[in-house]
Amino acid sequence: MKFVFASLVLLFSINIGLAQSPKIIKKANLKVEKLNLLLTSVNPDLALTDEQRDKIYKLELQKILENRKINKSDLTKEEKKIQKKAINKKTAKQIRNEILTKEQRIARKT
Repeated sequence: MKFVFASLVLLFSINIGLAQSPKIIKKANLKVEKLNLLLTSVNPDLALTDEQRDKIYKLELQKILENRKINKSDLTKEEKKIQKKAINKKTAKQIRNEILTKEQRIARKT
């Protein structure tokens, strides 16, 4: 089971890596590193694990791509703003509730 999961993660990561521009990848990685720096500035033991980094990176990448899609749409400026805000909130909530530990959530608030 673990092998299948690891294989799928690797395949998904390769697809994402090949399909994205270096600028998007850099932006997503920067978001992950910024969060990790915030957590470790409170307590070095709260550093993100590799698994957490990977999950957050994928969510950030998805958020960036969704926001770009909205930017290219025919929506009004206000509609774009509302949709992008909803995506950003959804991503932040997923990171907070599904990925970070309780201690990391507390550290993030400080």
